[in-house]
Amino acid sequence: MEKIGAGGCGAVYEVTHVKRKNFAAALKVESTALPDGGVLKLEAYVLGKLSSATKNTIRLLHSGKRPKY
Repeated sequence: MEKIGAGGCGAVYEVTHVKRKNFAAALKVESTALPDGGVLKLEAYVLGKLSSATKNTIRLLHSGKRPKY
């Protein structure tokens, strides 16, 4: 896992699938301390809508929330 970048809302990492070594993805995380819960939930919703409407959008593989970050 390598950090690609970071900003006021969180960080983005390049990650590799545990079993499929040639499968790379980006993992975006944000702090649970952000007011109003941050923006990841909205971004996941919008990305889900876009990816179902066109093939020229990145795929959302998974979204979730952890109690600590």
